[in-house]
Order: sequence, then structure tokens, then C-alpha cells
Amino acid sequence: MVQKTEAPVDPKRVTDATRKVEELFQTVRRNLEFREDPSSGRLVVSVIDAESGEIIRQIPPEQMIRMAEHLEQMNGLLLGERA
Repeated sequence: MVQKTEAPVDPKRVTDATRKVEELFQTVRRNLEFREDPSSGRLVVSVIDAESGEIIRQIPPEQMIRMAEHLEQMNGLLLGERA
């Protein structure tokens, strides 16, 4: 079985693509925010109403981020007890 290797990510291309997506969302009165969750290091994307500033949708949802953190902590405890 041949494994697929991913090409290195070009930060400039990511920045350009992000800017284009943000511009598209602004035309529909939505803002797109990309950020790194400080506690997990995961990428979080928020769709925000441009007029009210309200978060319409977040990917992954906050509950999923916290659940993943909890599972990682539980996994660490289990592995720590086995060692």
C-alpha cells in the first residue's frame, strides 16, 4: 500500500486563501475568524454576524474542544496508572 505524503504548507498561500475567504464572507455580512484555541492548540473557525458581532457558528464547537481536552486528560491518567 502506497502512503500519501502531504506537501509542506506554504504560510503565504494559507494567508492568501484565508484573506480571500474572509472577503467572500464580508459580502454576505458575515465575518470569518481563524484562531488557535490557547488550551488545546487546535484551529478554531468562527462565523460571526458582521452587524451584531454574534458568533453564528464555531467549528469545532466549544463543547467538542472541551470534550477532546477531557478525553486527552483521561487518557493521560490511564496511561500514567499503567506505567
